[in-house]
Amino acid sequence: MRYAYVAGVVVAIAVVVVVGVTVGLFAFRKPAPDPTSALSASWGTPLRSTDVSAAPVPTRIRTIPAWVKPAAAVGGAVVALRSILSSTRKPAPPVVKKKSRTWTRVALVGLTVCALAQAREVRLQDEREQEKIAREVNEQWEQARERAQRETEARERAQRDWEARLREQRETKAQERAQRDWEARLREQRETKAQERAQRERDALLRAQCEARARQRAAQRERVDALLRAQREAQARERAAQREKEARERAQREKEARERAQREKEARERAQRKRDAAGEQARRNQEAMLAKSKRKDYYQILGVPEYADQSAIKKAYRKLALQYHPDKNYGATNEELKTVEAKFKDVCEAYAVLSGAEMRRRFDSGF
Repeated sequence: MRYAYVAGVVVAIAVVVVVGVTVGLFAFRKPAPDPTSALSASWGTPLRSTDVSAAPVPTRIRTIPAWVKPAAAVGGAVVALRSILSSTRKPAPPVVKKKSRTWTRVALVGLTVCALAQAREVRLQDEREQEKIAREVNEQWEQARERAQRETEARERAQRDWEARLREQRETKAQERAQRDWEARLREQRETKAQERAQRERDALLRAQCEARARQRAAQRERVDALLRAQREAQARERAAQREKEARERAQREKEARERAQREKEARERAQRKRDAAGEQARRNQEAMLAKSKRKDYYQILGVPEYADQSAIKKAYRKLALQYHPDKNYGATNEELKTVEAKFKDVCEAYAVLSGAEMRRRFDSGF
């Protein structure tokens, strides 16, 4: 009894597996290929919806036959019930038990074979219908492609014709424009030549007038230049005299400024020395007076004022050098020669000091 129960359970599981396989064959069968994608891949570019006429594509979704599910359910129920009944009733003779098992197996095998055959027939029918649909779609796409190619060729021919007409119009306009330009250039050349002739005549007349005026202006310019030269010479003499006067005045002002600065400096020094020590001030005054008395007065030696310029100093030096030169006093006595040489030496020394700006400044400052 226990073995019969186990056998019934195994048979029920087998029936369920067979039914599941049958349902899976229909549920997970290979779908029909998409003709649109296949054509797009063969043409290289995807088709537009406007390239072909929108025609409905016949489709058919196959389902499991209506008799398969009830038959499988009834068979499974019969087998399960038989197994349960066989497990609850008394054990039959060995021969009867063997016959019941054989009939059960035969029923299961028959159901399985019928289900598989029906599934194969449905699958083959679906494949045939899908191939038929694909052929119809391919034919439609081929017709649409040919129609699109014809339309494209027509558009290209129209485009080429339009471009040819446009090119002819452009060439015609270019030729007309070139003709107008050539005529305009010809008119301009003629007008230019006429203007050049008139211009040459005017230039000749103007040249003659200009030459006459140039001769008149040259004569006037010569007279004006002579007057200007005389005026410039007079102005130059006046400026030279004015510069000499300004130089003398400037030298006088500088001398007065130096004397005033010297006096102010000496006054400050005296005030400082008085504040520092009366004895030191007296001693310095004595030394300054002694040095001043011992120093030679080069201005007095040359006989020029202190504000004299370089030209005056040079003139005085040449005069005294000629006067006291030893060669000019050839017949003098020895004492007179010594006196003349001493004076000549003093004159040279005075000129050497006063001719240089730095040494003259130091001499004027009291050094």
